[in-house]
Amino acid sequence: MFRTFIRQYWDWLLLILLGVPALWPYTHGLPRSADGFLHIIRTALLDYHLHQGVFYPRWIPELVKGYGYPVMNFYGPTTYYLAELFRLAGLGPYTSLMGTFMTMVILAGAGMRLLAADLLSAPPQQVQPAGNSPLQPAPPEAIRWASLAAAAAYLYAPYLLTNVFVRAAIGEVGAQALLPWIFWSFRRLLRAPQPARWLLPAVLSLGGLASTHTITLIFLPPVLLAYLALLWWTGERTWPRLAWTAAGGLMAMGVSAFFWLPLVGERQYLAARAYELSAQLFIPENVWTWSNFLNTALPFHYSVAIPFKLGLGQLALASLGFGLARRRDPEWLFLLLIVAATAAGISRAAMRIWLSSDILLIAQFPWRLLTICSTMPRWLM
Repeated sequence: MFRTFIRQYWDWLLLILLGVPALWPYTHGLPRSADGFLHIIRTALLDYHLHQGVFYPRWIPELVKGYGYPVMNFYGPTTYYLAELFRLAGLGPYTSLMGTFMTMVILAGAGMRLLAADLLSAPPQQVQPAGNSPLQPAPPEAIRWASLAAAAAYLYAPYLLTNVFVRAAIGEVGAQALLPWIFWSFRRLLRAPQPARWLLPAVLSLGGLASTHTITLIFLPPVLLAYLALLWWTGERTWPRLAWTAAGGLMAMGVSAFFWLPLVGERQYLAARAYELSAQLFIPENVWTWSNFLNTALPFHYSVAIPFKLGLGQLALASLGFGLARRRDPEWLFLLLIVAATAAGISRAAMRIWLSSDILLIAQFPWRLLTICSTMPRWLM
């Protein structure tokens, strides 16, 4: 029995082991970070209010020196409730927060492993050869190794670990964990033989993102919709497939409406000063130029210096993976296009676009597009 289990799931066990070095700093306690202490306070206060019978405290009166703050009306609460599961298991606020980050990093790797395996398992008729020789999908064992490599690369994506240890951006780490699950589950809706099986993962992953990180949710729709349109156009092109996909999106909106609907309704109460600071200070200071977009240190040098950068090793591995894959079908080229488009969106050339919309000003920092940009190259590997 044990040997059979190991034989079937060795790659998943190995994925967890590969995540240990990435999470090793937590063995020394919670690292000093930009927002770590803030999230500890919120985790402790959520636990307190839950024990008082308030299951969703949109307004937390203890914050801002007792004046109160509507943190869970505007900041996605899902990751705090994940931390609460650790609190209910008897852990303190510090260890609960560490457990939450560790769980999300492993979930990120697991989602990328599923997504990469699904992409590499495409049937022959969906794969176009780069040259004249026919190109067949890789054998199952090769796919397991390749998808494991993609998952490990995502576990060690510089921006993911920056968000964990430097910024302690708990909502953004949650978004990075959910993105591979979203693309995988919606891809299954359009390509799998029995789409109904993948409806629940699609609803929970996309709905979870909507209540986890608002800013990533702003970026995702055009990318996801374009990707789904491509899959549908190059696939069966049947209306039932489209209906399953639309149902997944609508149901995701429904399960997350408790968060985004009041947020949309009360957006008018956000201070205008926040938009002014974003336009005058945050956006101009956080764009890429040719001199600051790449971290050339090997290994990657983590720091609080802005704007946050791509890693030289990260870029080299993605380029090598794309070249060795030999695939040039529309789906593969779409991934490359999204990498290029999101990287260009962080550049100084796109600053006028950022300043043209209050919705985009909410993001504050153009390098937040690294949540999308850092996800796509892992598929190419």
